[in-house]
Amino acid sequence: MPPDAGRRDGPQSGPSGAAHGPGDNGERNGGAAAPPIDEAARRIAAEGAALAGEAWSTLKAFRALMVADLALSRSAAGRVLVLGAVGTALGASAWLFGMGLLVVILRAVGLPWWGAIAIPTAISALGAGLCAWFGLRAFELTRFQATRRQLARLGIGDDPDTVERDPEHLP
Repeated sequence: MPPDAGRRDGPQSGPSGAAHGPGDNGERNGGAAAPPIDEAARRIAAEGAALAGEAWSTLKAFRALMVADLALSRSAAGRVLVLGAVGTALGASAWLFGMGLLVVILRAVGLPWWGAIAIPTAISALGAGLCAWFGLRAFELTRFQATRRQLARLGIGDDPDTVERDPEHLP
């Protein structure tokens, strides 16, 4: 292969054998003549308008999909709230009946009333304490600490670890 085989900065001969420079409108790309600059600009503008139209259609389709998803999620959220409230009421009543049954059983075993009531009360208090502790641990996940650390690295906001260590003296 000659050393200047890949160079295109000088005149080159086209398929017809005539020399064409880089700016000539000679035959290229399989024999089709290059269009004049104004025609090329019109074609590019037409293709750009077609692309913009397709992009707009895509955005409208995404908007319609999002509206449908929001309507579906609103409906599902309402259903979840109703079912959650009914489930909570039924669970609470079952818990109360279970604790009442435990009191009756403990009383039948021979425990005094105060002992028969104290044991289910302690079980309920322990369960409530554990739920509160787990709830506080889960609530920590809503603080967006990883996001806040990344934003602090970008210089936006403060590092959450620094703020928690010394909230009075922020950098």
